[in-house]
Amino acid sequence: DTETHRLPLDRMGMVLLIVWVGSLQVLLDKGNELDWFNSGLIQALAVAVVMGFILFLIWELTEKHPLVDLTLFSVRNFTLGVFALAFMFSTMMAINLISTLWMQTELGYTAQWAGYVASGAGIMMLVTGPVVGRNAHRFDPRVLASTALAIMAASAVYRSRFNSNLDFGTLIVPQFILGFGMSFMFVPVIGIIMGNIEPRRLAAAAAMQNFMRAMFGSFGTSLSVAMWSRREALHHSQLADHANTYSAPGHDFAQSMAAAGMPQDQGWALFDRILSVQTYTLAMSDVSLMCAGVLIAALVLVWLARPPFRRGTGPVAMD
Repeated sequence: DTETHRLPLDRMGMVLLIVWVGSLQVLLDKGNELDWFNSGLIQALAVAVVMGFILFLIWELTEKHPLVDLTLFSVRNFTLGVFALAFMFSTMMAINLISTLWMQTELGYTAQWAGYVASGAGIMMLVTGPVVGRNAHRFDPRVLASTALAIMAASAVYRSRFNSNLDFGTLIVPQFILGFGMSFMFVPVIGIIMGNIEPRRLAAAAAMQNFMRAMFGSFGTSLSVAMWSRREALHHSQLADHANTYSAPGHDFAQSMAAAGMPQDQGWALFDRILSVQTYTLAMSDVSLMCAGVLIAALVLVWLARPPFRRGTGPVAMD
């Protein structure tokens, strides 16, 4: 039997972790709603996050039995793999969230049909994932992971070319591409992360990479919504400058609405709605391109890792 030891619980480390992670979660959830740092609450939460995080680092690095083993980040492959996986997960969450919001608010999709579109990634992973899992040990994990990230980046670039006149079949294509790329990602990256970790630290390493993945997923959802809103406001301002009662397009639209017998206020309300659909579409394209850039950065991180990547010759199992 494996010898076990009862270690004391790091209560102070737990309190500090709860303070900064809890403050960060509330900040991310409420930031866009409260206009970020223009809100006193958000400013106070930001201070709590920074101070709590600094104190947490100091405590955990000096505690004899720390709650979180931060020395794991001294392992090169662990750090690179964890951040590559975290970047990938944050972009996946951002892309899926913004695409779903865009379909429901601007294209008139119901939650059910937007869900059908989003399910394309899961369907593709279900089909290709087992095949990749059985054969991942035959290839260099960096090749598989970089292939996955390149495919996912291509999906994001493809999505950035969307317009507001697309059918269901066109919308689901990048989801299939995204799912195909994701099926190549998890097994090799877990191999990179765990390859140089001692057996006694595997549980701590698995917990840390799960925590980082979840935290960056929160970053992705919150920041993508904020970016989508801000880019929409920018595009709306720019397009409105070229489409008003004094411009040729605006004048022509007013004439056509008058000819159709539509009251002026209703006509301009319709015009603003048409403009909003286009500006939110442009903003969604901007977010997609930003996600593609983050995925390329993750690809670079993968190739900074060095062998060995896994123990033995078998495939690496998911935690």
